[in-house]
Amino acid sequence: MQLTIRYMSYLFITGDRFCGPKRSWSAEEKDAVLLDFANCIEIKKLPSYHDVQAAASKHSVLCNRSPTSIRLWIENQIMKKRKSCELSGNGGGHKDKVIKRIRWSIEEQNTLNSEFARHIRGNTLPSQSEIQAVIDNNPHMQQRSVKCIKTTVLNARIKYRAS
Repeated sequence: MQLTIRYMSYLFITGDRFCGPKRSWSAEEKDAVLLDFANCIEIKKLPSYHDVQAAASKHSVLCNRSPTSIRLWIENQIMKKRKSCELSGNGGGHKDKVIKRIRWSIEEQNTLNSEFARHIRGNTLPSQSEIQAVIDNNPHMQQRSVKCIKTTVLNARIKYRAS
C-alpha cells in the first residue's frame, strides 16, 4: 500500500500503529535475545539484520517478533547502557553529579603562568601531553585534570588579551 501524506497524518492523529499493537517483551524473549546478542550490547554495536533473522529462527519464543523489532530492542538496551554510563560518570556526562570547584592556590597560579606563558600570550593552547608533563613534574598540580588546566589557560589568555 502506497503511503500518502493524508494517510500518514491520519495514523499520527489516531495513534494507529503500522506494525500492530504494542506488546511487552516477556522474560523468555529477553533471555533468548540476550543469549545470542549479549556481546553486541556489551560492545555497543548493533548486530546485522541477517544475524537477527538467524537468531529469530533459532528460538521459538521469538517467532512473533520481527527482526526489526528485535534489533530495535537491542538498540534500546545499548542506549540504556550508554545513558547509565554517562550518569555514573564513566561517559563524560555529569547531569546529576555535583561538581566541587577548588580555588587555585598562589603556587598553582604561578606554575600555570610560568609553564604556559607562551600559550597565554600566543594563539595556541597546550597539548594534552604538555599539560600531563606539567602535572607529573609539579606535585601541587596533581589534583587538577588536563581539561581543567586547559580551560584555565584559555581563560587566562582571554583575560590577558582584554587587559
